[in-house]
Amino acid sequence: MILFEDIDTVETNLERLIILRLRLNLKKYEMARAIGYNESYYSQVENGVYPISDTLIKKVNNYLIKEQKKHGEYIFSQYE
Repeated sequence: MILFEDIDTVETNLERLIILRLRLNLKKYEMARAIGYNESYYSQVENGVYPISDTLIKKVNNYLIKEQKKHGEYIFSQYE
C-alpha cells in the first residue's frame, strides 16, 4: 500500500504532493475533488500560498487507500 510519505524521492511535502498528483495523472481540480477540497484552495496549496496541513495529508492517504483497494496496488500512470 503506497501512502503520501512513501514518495521519498523529494525533500518537501509540496514537491511530494505535486509529484503524487502527476503520477496519478490527475489535474489539480481532479485531485481537489478526489480529496474533498475546493479547487481554488487546493491550487493555492500547490502554489505555496497555503501550507500543507496534516488534514490534507490524511485526505490524500485516504484517497490513495480507496483507489488501491478499488484498482489494485498499482494506481500510478505509466508516466512516472
